[in-house]
Amino acid sequence: MTYFSSQTQSKVMVCLFAVICLLCFFIYLPAVNGPMLFDDKSNILFNDGIKINELNSASLLQAASSMQDTFTSRHPYLNRPISYISFALNYYFADDFFRSLKVTNTLLHVMCGFLIYALVTQLVTLASQNTSRYGNDSLPPCARWLPLFVTSFWLLHPLMVSTVLYSVQRMTILSAFFSLVGIVSFIHLRQKLLLQANNTLLVIGAGLLGLFTALAFLCKENGILTPLLCAVIEACFFRFRFSPSTTSAFSTMYKALLISPLLLVVGYLVKIYIFSNADTTLATREFDTNARLLTESRITLEYLYWLVVPDIRQLTFLHDTVLISKDLLNPITTIMAVLTWMGTFAGLAWLLIRNRLPWLSFGVLWFIVGHLLESTVITLELVFEHRNYLPYVGPVFSLAWAITLCAQKFKASAVISLSLLTTLFIAMPAAATMERVKHWRSEEALIIHLFDINSGSPRVWAKAADLYFSHGDVANTMKALEQAFIYAPWEAGYGLAQIGVMCTFPDKFGVKEVIAMRDRTLKALEQLPTTSYSISQYSNMIHMCSDLQQVNAFAVIHQAASRINNTILRSRSNYMLALIALEKKEVASAQRFLEIAYEADPKSSEVLSLKASVDLLLQQSKQPKN
Repeated sequence: MTYFSSQTQSKVMVCLFAVICLLCFFIYLPAVNGPMLFDDKSNILFNDGIKINELNSASLLQAASSMQDTFTSRHPYLNRPISYISFALNYYFADDFFRSLKVTNTLLHVMCGFLIYALVTQLVTLASQNTSRYGNDSLPPCARWLPLFVTSFWLLHPLMVSTVLYSVQRMTILSAFFSLVGIVSFIHLRQKLLLQANNTLLVIGAGLLGLFTALAFLCKENGILTPLLCAVIEACFFRFRFSPSTTSAFSTMYKALLISPLLLVVGYLVKIYIFSNADTTLATREFDTNARLLTESRITLEYLYWLVVPDIRQLTFLHDTVLISKDLLNPITTIMAVLTWMGTFAGLAWLLIRNRLPWLSFGVLWFIVGHLLESTVITLELVFEHRNYLPYVGPVFSLAWAITLCAQKFKASAVISLSLLTTLFIAMPAAATMERVKHWRSEEALIIHLFDINSGSPRVWAKAADLYFSHGDVANTMKALEQAFIYAPWEAGYGLAQIGVMCTFPDKFGVKEVIAMRDRTLKALEQLPTTSYSISQYSNMIHMCSDLQQVNAFAVIHQAASRINNTILRSRSNYMLALIALEKKEVASAQRFLEIAYEADPKSSEVLSLKASVDLLLQQSKQPKN
């Protein structure tokens, strides 16, 4: 059986791939009316900037900068503007905005599948050329089917459900899309450089790669890794080979253009590690940079385990119960994971130097590079399933290649080999994804499922509290938040959420209950870490506890929040303290609090309005009386 298929076989492949894409779309379709979750609310649901009623440059610029000063200190137009514009287009064109978000995500997921099909086709061609050139690795007889099976497995893998159906992860999908366009374009032009050393091609290639890297970055920061993924392909397949007429100057320029992004990214990460401050990190996280690196050595191996054994009971979406590695021996699996990765790096070096098993070194290197930003020294949360969206492409390619080699070694017939690949790479993941999608059809179904598989998660309990609250079930809302607080007593957000419920239904709680909750929440707020959940729940609390009597009752909470080194808390807490001071007729004190609030957030309309009123009062008090 040769690699090159006939025209008829190629048509069959294309038809089968089209069927797989339709299968993927219809598997996801039942859940497109599913819930808005977590970051969906701040980025989409409560983001008025994307809710445009006219389609023009002003409205698109408004959407592009809609999350300014909220989560980042970067210029707002660098804060994932393409993703926010895409949300705005959904809002403008769709009759059902929320349904359209998930339908669009599904279509984009399928479009990424088309690009992966093209990418794997290119990689198989490169592997075939390397085999004929070096004769060091045999090409599996079923290699021509790899684009179909690799793409099918990736499209239908159940881990992708929490990316496709979590609306805000449009950012991840769009970034991957533009990265893949850039990588496929790179390979196409790079193959031409094997035939001729053309400066024009080099310029065009560098320009296209730069363009699509920028587009990917403007969807999500991971896009900056696009040139590094191209470097992986270069190291494993092209190996810096050019046409015989290539000059040394041309070769040097090419290497510099491809390697410099790697040096910049690695240098950036090294700088973050060197200048990381444990105290600063522990102010918002349960771990410092070293603990995060040790923990990620275990988590990245678990990601690979989920790839091979996609048990939906382990894909819990909320992975907030992960055990943090305090040192190499605590837990003991940490040193095992570190040694595994050290052995992996040593093996990769040997494979690359000897030019052996490029299909294996590609898969591992692609996965490692894909996790450079989110799974190393940047102090993000420890685990998210969507971080594997693009990185999974490499290991899936290696896995499919390894299975076809095993089939060749055991002299399995083409029918048996294709049947095995169909079962492992299409039928099994499709069945698992269908089962997982069922749980994403509604908020109730998802929470019931999460309780079944992850009942020890405080975030699951908090999510249940949100559902109970939306149904007006105060008793169960408080019980769910109480359980979350028991699991994470340092998380003040659960106490702040309970206080908000008490303010909303004051007749259902006695004074002793309110005081006890206030004191316990105060204790949690005064200890580290202060998480983003605490910050968001404090914002919710001050809106729910807006009555002046309630504001005064929780003055100690506002005072504690004002001492935390966070601009959002500092602005909003000092605004509340200003209200308390005004209620006591202490206008000068109110002005001082408002100055602090204004310094922390000069764009807050509430602060600006109250500050103007207080300034006017002070001016009037200084005027001589007639």
